[in-house]
Amino acid sequence: MKSPLYLISWRGAMPRAAILTMPIPNDAEPYDTLDLYTWTGTEWQWLPSRVLAADDVIVAELSSLPSSVAVVQTKPLAQVISTAVYPGQTIPSEGRDLLVEVNPVGLQLGSDGAIEGQVSDLPATDSSATYGIVPVLRNWREESGIRSDLVDNLLVSPEAQQAHIQAIVDLVVSNMYQGIEIDYRGINPVLRDQFSAFIADLAEALHAQQKTLSVQVRLPAQIAEDEWDTGVYDWRALGAVVDCLKVPALPDPPAYAPDGQMWQLMRWAVSQVDRYKLQPIVSTWGVERVGINHYAVSYNEALTPFNRITIEGNPAVVDPGQTVNLDLAPHVGFSDIRFDEATQTFWYVYVDDQGREHTVWLENASSLAYKFKMFSSFNVRGVAVENLLAEGNDPQVWTALREFHNRNATTDAGQMAVMWRVQDETGNLVGQAMASLTDPRYEWTAPQTPGAYTIIAAISSGEGQTIGGKSSVAVQVAEFTPTPLPTPTEMPSPTPTPQPTATPTPQAKAAATATPKPKPPAAPAGTGFGYGLDVWMMEQAHGPIINAVKTLGFQWVHQKVRWKNIEGNGKGQYNWGALDAMVNDCANNGIKVCLGIMDAPAWAGNHSPNNPQDFADFMGAMAARYKGRVQAYEIWNEQNLSREWGHTPNAAEYMALLKAAYKAIKAADPNAIVVSGGPTPTGATGPDSIDDRLYLQQMYDHGLKYACDAVGVHPSGFANPPDSKWPEGDLPNKGFDDHPSFFFRNTMEDYHNIIVRNGDNKRLWATEFGWPSSQNMGSPVQGWEYAGEITEQQQADYIVRAYQMGKSWGWVGVMFLWNLDVAPWLGKDHEAAKYCIVYPNWAGRPAFAALANMPK
Repeated sequence: MKSPLYLISWRGAMPRAAILTMPIPNDAEPYDTLDLYTWTGTEWQWLPSRVLAADDVIVAELSSLPSSVAVVQTKPLAQVISTAVYPGQTIPSEGRDLLVEVNPVGLQLGSDGAIEGQVSDLPATDSSATYGIVPVLRNWREESGIRSDLVDNLLVSPEAQQAHIQAIVDLVVSNMYQGIEIDYRGINPVLRDQFSAFIADLAEALHAQQKTLSVQVRLPAQIAEDEWDTGVYDWRALGAVVDCLKVPALPDPPAYAPDGQMWQLMRWAVSQVDRYKLQPIVSTWGVERVGINHYAVSYNEALTPFNRITIEGNPAVVDPGQTVNLDLAPHVGFSDIRFDEATQTFWYVYVDDQGREHTVWLENASSLAYKFKMFSSFNVRGVAVENLLAEGNDPQVWTALREFHNRNATTDAGQMAVMWRVQDETGNLVGQAMASLTDPRYEWTAPQTPGAYTIIAAISSGEGQTIGGKSSVAVQVAEFTPTPLPTPTEMPSPTPTPQPTATPTPQAKAAATATPKPKPPAAPAGTGFGYGLDVWMMEQAHGPIINAVKTLGFQWVHQKVRWKNIEGNGKGQYNWGALDAMVNDCANNGIKVCLGIMDAPAWAGNHSPNNPQDFADFMGAMAARYKGRVQAYEIWNEQNLSREWGHTPNAAEYMALLKAAYKAIKAADPNAIVVSGGPTPTGATGPDSIDDRLYLQQMYDHGLKYACDAVGVHPSGFANPPDSKWPEGDLPNKGFDDHPSFFFRNTMEDYHNIIVRNGDNKRLWATEFGWPSSQNMGSPVQGWEYAGEITEQQQADYIVRAYQMGKSWGWVGVMFLWNLDVAPWLGKDHEAAKYCIVYPNWAGRPAFAALANMPK
């Protein structure tokens, strides 16, 4: 206990809510493991609270007032390690005394609360095994999907709930299981309270039989650094009654960088749930992302492409003593393996034969040990490890788990290297060396003994254990043939001319050992990333715009198209003229087009249409007309604002529009890319706007995953550098930096995390992004004063860095810079002209030159 035990009294009725703010005592670090407890008279009871480190206080928001409170520094407990067991899997000897809990898979929720399926092929418990058995009960199957209707029907029927609870208790008691784990997914969010009440009743029934209850929840969506939306799962209510709350860890390795998003999630999680009940779920498999899809990939499978030995110069025969430079190269189209020091993660990219980019993150003992160490720093219950018993894992994972179990987690377990071995004709080992996996070159000096030699390369652990596929190459060392000395030249007979001094006989020179040139850092073999510009081609001459796009080396343009300008005179009465000219000129110059469609004609509605089918009919006609010439369509613009939507924004209304448009576009042009409309970062919800992060989640709640090919985003940077983040970037008295919505990086990463948490993996298309500078472009406009804080050179630097960041992330599609050409069209005094990269006379600003010279 770090503080005194404070006794609390009150007069009158018990308060319905209370906020306690406690100063953090001196010598109470680390803050991440501080909690509040109250003494009930018989036991210490945990209180939900959060630490505000900057203010040195701990705050509890409670539904009732406790009689006492104290600040406590928690202690680490022995780690609970659990894993799911599928039919046919066995537990190796390493796991018998290491696993605390196993979770057999096979039970399913049936109709009216019944339990279907069976737990088969349970690992036999022998005298050396110490784990308990806690089967998993699910409403989903990997092969057939989620049965959300079964849970929804259960939660609205008290009779079905009681029957289900009794069936669970009977199952657990009769089979002498330690408890049960509930993993119900896809539940209707309006049943949040009913689900919490059901879990509370189930916990009470199981506890009466001395049995335990674990519950799996889904990934929450981050709203702010210290605020997360958990959907149907009320973490605080569930955590108060269950014995274990299993929480999926974020899949993206960058989230685990120090103070990254996973750290933020853990700090929030321990403020909602007793840390001794929290069990993060991590996987021994890595992640491969391709296009809009991502897949789990085993460790061995991820290493398969790295088994091609290359020899400099490709000599068939080498001389004794000759230096031979070898490399373990990836297959064609693959980058070299890179290493992220911050998260101890190896990764690489490759492009397949269809031109699609894949990004692969490896999960090995080293990267897992880093994650285990992070979880240990929060004194949580332990970890649930997915795929632990599957084939293809790094064998050192068990070592990392044992270190974690003993609370000695280090990040050097499972460091990878390339082991080179050389064997002679009889199989004897005549040479070996170890090289870094990120620089696997090997310099071998051919021996003096002639013959055939086999050079073997294998990806190994730092201790020399082979953990990946190996490959070999044969090299022939030639017989040594001495270089003959030249015959000395016979001197002529003496004459009166003085005899010259004899030329020394030349000797053969020893071959010098060549020092290979340093290998340059490998660039990605190719990307699916795209460079684009927001343009206004329908409003002005096309020639300067097309010349600018080509000069920059960009591939895409994004043109806003007002529906009312095409079909304004009545349904089916189209005026394609200006748009035809633009599309044709772009197609003839090899420029890809994304059209952003917005603004309904008066006959259809006010900004947004009254009938989504009217818009779908228009989009179907447009997609059919421009099939093969327009590559993408963005459906609406900043629809989370009333000025763009025409009335109070509503995500359900927008999704009805998007679904109708998606269906019509795909029917007319199946290859067209449909991009959801990019919301604008608002940071607030009111009558005229909805916070864009919340709005994106609402879009997913209404089916976004199946209604687009890419997710639109408008990551405004204001006057903040692209790589800065809130709250670190919130500077005193600066303005436009006191919320995540003012930061390019926050917006991009927040959107990506929302996509992932909703079980999706679509790419983000930044259909508007940029930084304004009023230098040499008039005065700042009211409301855009931050344009005066950025010089033209800063504007150039920020834009280039943003493109580089987007390309490196691996989950960004096309980025369209706002904008190319407003200044020539509307003049330098318009607010949008400050974002422009050319002057009104089409001369390039510094950003134009920087983008033209930027490696792509």
